Amino acid sequence: MSIKYDLSVTFISGTVKRPHDRNGFADPYVKLKPKGAASWLCTSKIQKKTLTPKWNDTHKIKVTREATKDLELVLELWDADLVIDDYIGAGILKIDSDTVGIVEIEEEVEMKGKKGDLEGTIKIRLAGHTVADGRSI
Repeated sequence: MSIKYDLSVTFISGTVKRPHDRNGFADPYVKLKPKGAASWLCTSKIQKKTLTPKWNDTHKIKVTREATKDLELVLELWDADLVIDDYIGAGILKIDSDTVGIVEIEEEVEMKGKKGDLEGTIKIRLAGHTVADGRSI
């Protein structure tokens, strides 16, 4: 039987280096998935008209200990728009099976744009709790 965890993912806050809207701000939100996965595990709330979003938005996902071995989480920062959202940047957060379920991690992840320039940051907290069963990645 595989050890399973409830992984609590909290998007705490962030920065957006430059405005993406005509009003001089952005409407940022974050998406998260394991590297190589096709679908997103969770998406933060949209913070309107800001370059310094404060989400404090928590999501629970289920993971197995095996899935956390050398796990790389992809975070993407987006600007919400009426028609097509603007990509701001992406970053990687690496975690491992020794970390999940034992300790709470809080990291600031740099968001790099398409040209590799720093476009912003995301402060994220991960905390794992052992569970008996459930849907896992």
